[in-house]
Amino acid sequence: NNPQKYCLPFEADELHDIDYLNQIKPKLRNPEILGKVIWSTFIQKKYNTFAANILGQNEVCGIYKITDQISKEAYIGQSVSIQTRWKDHIKCGVGATKASSSNQLYAAMRRDGIENFSFELLEACSREELNNKEKYFIELYHSDIYGLNSTRGGS
Repeated sequence: NNPQKYCLPFEADELHDIDYLNQIKPKLRNPEILGKVIWSTFIQKKYNTFAANILGQNEVCGIYKITDQISKEAYIGQSVSIQTRWKDHIKCGVGATKASSSNQLYAAMRRDGIENFSFELLEACSREELNNKEKYFIELYHSDIYGLNSTRGGS
């Protein structure tokens, strides 16, 4: 009902500064440095609070969904530590760590801004169930056809 509850919260002045820094990135020989500045200055602390509010304090193994609130495209993923996996996705999405240029999720995060992505836990499950559950949810949301998944999942 309220997708903003599942998006990282930013103030207008923070978004302005992030946007300005992102405009400089293409001119740098090592833009990853600026991505690390954006991560550590604007996102890291917010992320820790956000993840604790959504997932709690304990590690969560299961299936998650990341949705671009502009395009409505979804990405379904699995992890034995969703907190860590979300953090890795965000860091790649803001350019703080290297990512494949063909990754649809990261390209969308760079295009639309991390503030426009919601992060949801779809189902906590055991490690043994991850592959089957991921395939199920990718098929349910058709995120390999109409979303940001490049495969049908399960690996």
